[in-house]
Amino acid sequence: MRSELLKKIDDGKNLSRINLANMAIKDDEISEIMENIKLSLPGLTVLDLDNNQLSDDGALILAEYLLNFHHITELSLQYNNIGRKGAISIFNLKKEHASLDILFHGNRIDDVGEMAEIERLSLAESSTTRHILSQR
Repeated sequence: MRSELLKKIDDGKNLSRINLANMAIKDDEISEIMENIKLSLPGLTVLDLDNNQLSDDGALILAEYLLNFHHITELSLQYNNIGRKGAISIFNLKKEHASLDILFHGNRIDDVGEMAEIERLSLAESSTTRHILSQR
């Protein structure tokens, strides 16, 4: 992993927040980055990946990792290259992390209606899931 990424991750340990904005991160780096964060900061609350080079593939990997970060409250992915498939994967995190705030402006979804639909579907599904679980 690039030394500047390791330093940024290390800098965030005491704050439980990691700012990796503007680091030119590509999809093929996300697994290694998230493995490092998982080991060094399992209580991560805020992850900023604004203005990188993530696409749908990176978003899918990221979403898979973030399922296991139970303290995450904010994920910022603004100004990447994420489309519908990646957005759906990211917003589906709300099923497990209902209070997660996702900042997503500036990606490949230009249609406000489409973005609203993705958000609404993830919220509806998480509400349905919570309702079903509360009935048990």
